[in-house]
Amino acid sequence: GFANILLRALISKHADDPDCDPFENLPNAGEILSGPVDNGEWLYFIPCNAGAYNFSYKAYHGYGSYFSLIYFAQYDDNVGWTGTPYVINPTYDAQSKILTTYTKGRGLGDCGSSGIWRWGQYGMAMLEYRFKGVCDARGEAGIFPLVFKNQLLAAPAKSK
Repeated sequence: GFANILLRALISKHADDPDCDPFENLPNAGEILSGPVDNGEWLYFIPCNAGAYNFSYKAYHGYGSYFSLIYFAQYDDNVGWTGTPYVINPTYDAQSKILTTYTKGRGLGDCGSSGIWRWGQYGMAMLEYRFKGVCDARGEAGIFPLVFKNQLLAAPAKSK
């Protein structure tokens, strides 16, 4: 169907992206994450680069034969908030439409960032973002101080 046609076109365009490594060089080339989000709309997370402990993907929103790159906010104490087309070490639950990311500042995982997003009416909405810039071997791996929590979207729906 449309999803397969779109995916083939998207992979072809993605393969020409000079910011991404060639698929044949990626150990996770076959690990494309995807799922439907709305009527005929899909999300795709396609491997882009592979490092020692961080795998970057680029995220796309597709509809019919059209697709567009999705940008995400990221935070660092040195520069504040910036935008990036990369999601690092993503997991995507197509049922809940929730994306989680985890960027390791080093192999120990004692520093870096993590984020949680959910597909909403207008795109990926950030629910939570955590960051720790100092690699000090303290704390639990992947558990970083909270930088942002979306109170509006995090609140459970009120029952009537």
